[in-house]
Amino acid sequence: MRTYLLQHLLLHNADTRPDKTALVSGKEEISYKALNERSSQLANALVALGVKAGDRVGIHLAHSVNSVIALFGILKASAVYVPIDPLSPIERTRHIIQNCSVRIMISSSDIASKAIPDLGAETLLCELLLTDKNCDEIISEVFTGRVHALEEIWHTESGVGPESLISDGHPAYILHTSGSTGVPKGVVVSHQNSLSFIDMAADYFGLNEADRVGSLAPLHFDLSVFDILATFKNGGTVVIVPKRYSVFPKELARYISEQKITVWNSVASVIALLAENGKLADFDFDAVRLVHFSGEVLSTRHLKVAMQAMPQAKFVNIYGQTEANSTMCYPITRVPDSPSEKTPIGNAMPGCEVFALNSNAQEIESEGEEGELYVKSSTIALGYWNDAPLTAEKFVDDPRERIAHGRVYKTGDLVTLNSKGEYLMLGRKDSLIKSRGYRIDLGEIESVLYQCAAVEVAAAIAVPHELIGNEILVFLRLKDSGVSVEEIFRHCAAHLPEYMLPKAIELLDELPYTSTGKIDKRALGERVSIH
Repeated sequence: MRTYLLQHLLLHNADTRPDKTALVSGKEEISYKALNERSSQLANALVALGVKAGDRVGIHLAHSVNSVIALFGILKASAVYVPIDPLSPIERTRHIIQNCSVRIMISSSDIASKAIPDLGAETLLCELLLTDKNCDEIISEVFTGRVHALEEIWHTESGVGPESLISDGHPAYILHTSGSTGVPKGVVVSHQNSLSFIDMAADYFGLNEADRVGSLAPLHFDLSVFDILATFKNGGTVVIVPKRYSVFPKELARYISEQKITVWNSVASVIALLAENGKLADFDFDAVRLVHFSGEVLSTRHLKVAMQAMPQAKFVNIYGQTEANSTMCYPITRVPDSPSEKTPIGNAMPGCEVFALNSNAQEIESEGEEGELYVKSSTIALGYWNDAPLTAEKFVDDPRERIAHGRVYKTGDLVTLNSKGEYLMLGRKDSLIKSRGYRIDLGEIESVLYQCAAVEVAAAIAVPHELIGNEILVFLRLKDSGVSVEEIFRHCAAHLPEYMLPKAIELLDELPYTSTGKIDKRALGERVSIH
């Protein structure tokens, strides 16, 4: 079967390996055949409710078997899935629903009952499909629209899903990322964009039918595209990781071991937590063959621990953005000799092209030159939903070509080249700071902090200062409560120039995290403004 729409990944597996387990979530399992049937039933129900090609349908669920059924059901209805984090502030949820004109949403009674009363009467939402039995009684008091139970849909005739009414250039999903203005940006990804990445990634990393891919990322996080869709490309099994394990590293380590997960894909901070508190030596990770990490700096100390615990696994530093999927990688063959040595983001993956332009719009080619990174690939998103000015600013014609203009994504990331021609990340163009006239990468300060054995989690932020430009504040969670702030300061002074030393260090029991597992520096900044 030719794969030209994302739902064909499921249809092909249902035809060729119907009884193979597609998803595992705790004690729940579902085969490719059953997943295909249920998603077709859902698609038929959505069409009966008036969903048309290109309509946006919300998924307001925790990461689960039902959320994946919802994903494929929406795609089979020729619609666009819009995942919404159940833990999002109500203003963000309202904005996504209104901006994307979400009329129908798939949720559960416990999640919907907390959100619906605060959405307000002006919301466009008029149909709720809930995963619960007897959901009418639970939700009717707080929702004036119609409520339907998925349990009733499962009793309808399965048959086949509706005929696809779209081409591969149509949107498949809209993922929302944080915007600099505080308003989330909706990144619109087409079937072709996503499949270009999926086909490349599945082949490049050798995903196969025997793989059991750990899936920690919820649908609203772009890592879920690899976890679920790339796994389905060659008939592997997706093992959904219970959310509670994300804050209990030892239980997460146990789950990875017991589930015989072969491929792990997460942000770097999850690897760091596993290395720091997961008691990795207590478990058998012989099944793990591939470990991806991305999003943040992974300290050499944590990398070394993880690689020692999984000596047979290939570790890969992944670089990418929601706007272009993962486009670069660096396979790690050794732990860096120096704790301050940066792990490269590497070079472009197959089918992708990357280049960097300096301040004179010239392409950097030599070691030490700095420039802004651009990505050119069929994986690049269509743009931002309902935001033509920002789309025009970030998705531009290739500035190197004057005749046949190719479309590129302007990442806003500053990079340089090492002696091997590999790219090194310097930081964000819009977040590198200056203090006392010096340009400072906050990531470098964090790397030094992680060299201190007492530091478990570190975050450095900049606070505007009218005299010196910016002051640097550091927030830490320590694993050794006996270490003082003065000792941390002395450690910094021993490894950083004076102009990079933090103005203050605050110790916290827990640092705030975004729904995608990254340290929430915006929340830390708000904490400073409150104090």
